[in-house]
Amino acid sequence: MLLPRDLHSILRDLPHLRDLAVVHCTVHFAGVYTDVDHTSLKLQSLTLLDIRAVFPSNDDDTNPRNPRTRLRMLARVPTIRTLTYDHTVWLHRIFTSSFPPPPLTALDVKAPPGFISFLETLPSLRTLILRNHIPAFSLPLCFFCPLSAISSICSGRRIIKLDIRDEVVLAPLYQAFIEVHSHLSRVQELSLFVGDWDDEVVLAIVARFPNLTKLQVRYARGAPSEDTILGMGSRTLYALPHLLSVHIFCIPLLPSPQSVSEARKRDDDTVYGAPGIGDTYFESMHDIDSVTGTLMDVLPFSQDVSVDFMDEQGNSPRLHFHPEEPRTSEPFDDYTRELIIAWNRTCPRLRTVQLHPGWVWRRADCIDYWAARPCESGIWGDVFG
Repeated sequence: MLLPRDLHSILRDLPHLRDLAVVHCTVHFAGVYTDVDHTSLKLQSLTLLDIRAVFPSNDDDTNPRNPRTRLRMLARVPTIRTLTYDHTVWLHRIFTSSFPPPPLTALDVKAPPGFISFLETLPSLRTLILRNHIPAFSLPLCFFCPLSAISSICSGRRIIKLDIRDEVVLAPLYQAFIEVHSHLSRVQELSLFVGDWDDEVVLAIVARFPNLTKLQVRYARGAPSEDTILGMGSRTLYALPHLLSVHIFCIPLLPSPQSVSEARKRDDDTVYGAPGIGDTYFESMHDIDSVTGTLMDVLPFSQDVSVDFMDEQGNSPRLHFHPEEPRTSEPFDDYTRELIIAWNRTCPRLRTVQLHPGWVWRRADCIDYWAARPCESGIWGDVFG
């Protein structure tokens, strides 16, 4: 998809634009240089992924005549708080002592060289999503990362929220928990994806994360037995005295990509069956109503734009996998409620339970009635919402 030559003029004509995503696009040859000024923009979120050039260019080039550099300069908009980018745009290289980054609060990036020194310039950062292994460093308390990065990011840190993004196998998972056990004791919110369900995974979590308030375990194959669910409160979850929310449910997996072009349309996580870019913390940043589970309309703007232009055939490839809409009726109402009621005595603080994608059970207090609600925040749950 070829970006229009007048893209920057188009953006200046959208004064209410807050979220901008440019994904799987090609920039034009620079041609005649025109000055680019984005100081009037009010962007709050910028995503630049898989950006290519018509002609090969030096990615180290910071010359504003370089079309990719001109696209990078959008990151200098002072109102931006969320940046998402990959190695095709090297966004951090446009920031210097003369042009420091805006006070970012969330960053989603596939770490390129020089990334660590860039992070050190962001004392305001509170959320970091990692997509590959990087050295240990001292930064945010909330991490989304593959299992291979656990030992490096957790050592010497007090992590509060941890989301293991790739499909985990129990033996390596146990070993990773053992290696960083002393650094995980304060984790309050944990989310992970196991390909094959195993009852032992809950036991391992309870043993290593005593301070959990929210737990999410997604699985793709197999399922906990009725006896396992009935006894989960008295046998395992009772050991988590602060637990407020439990999400344990099966998710559908994308079929394996059949071609290179299809694989390129998916991000790294999705190719391996895990949630993708569109299912991360940034998709759940909006407020979720605690009663209905629906998205509250609190956004102070009216225009969201995703630049994803059509090719010659009129096709517009999509970046994200969109699962089926949540069901309009829950076929296991009474049955599932009875399973959850069995947890009441041993888990009195529990307020939210999810056992099926698209549905959650909620109650206001320990004596309230469990009520099923449709979950509009996606099949991945709302642990970090």
